[in-house]
Amino acid sequence: MHEGPSQKLFGYLSTYTLASRLEQFIMPAEMEPLDVNSTVRDVEDYLERFDIWCLTRSDMDDKKLTAYFLHFVGKEAYTLIKNLVYPESPIDISYNELKKKVLQHFKPINFVAAERARFNMLTRSHSQSVRDFVLQLQTQAAKCDYGAQLEDQLRDRLIAGIQLPELQQKLLLCPDQKFQTIRKMCLKMSSMQRRLRKQCC
Repeated sequence: MHEGPSQKLFGYLSTYTLASRLEQFIMPAEMEPLDVNSTVRDVEDYLERFDIWCLTRSDMDDKKLTAYFLHFVGKEAYTLIKNLVYPESPIDISYNELKKKVLQHFKPINFVAAERARFNMLTRSHSQSVRDFVLQLQTQAAKCDYGAQLEDQLRDRLIAGIQLPELQQKLLLCPDQKFQTIRKMCLKMSSMQRRLRKQCC
């Protein structure tokens, strides 16, 4: 029995769909090249995204990990990496070692000191909401490598930089000096003030 035109078309489409799905499993999804003029934060984000992508691959070994990384970073970043590992060849070096060298290149020696200085100068402007100030503090603190001192540093900077004397006094008298407690008090007070302003309007 001969196949009709519709049956042939269905067969072609089925074959094409199967081939497309197989290609998705075989070929890796592309990442954009690594910009050699990136900030340290951008480079860290790029490496984190590559690490996440690697978790989606079931066939990954050390050699493939290095190969994929060198492929994804693009021509300019590959040339930079070659210079960083010279006289060795990049493909012969583990991904973790390449990652370490890339981060060392982009991160200046005084990076942590500079970021901590910026953190310690943060104060809330009068036009800035308390919620936005808390977010700004947490974003900057992530660059400061405070380790176990992170919560204490966030608490102290939040109290010092809140720029609301009445609230600041309440925070200093609070028996629970954990950052999350102080943060909740700030957000609660901010929410109450917004409601009062709306009622007055």
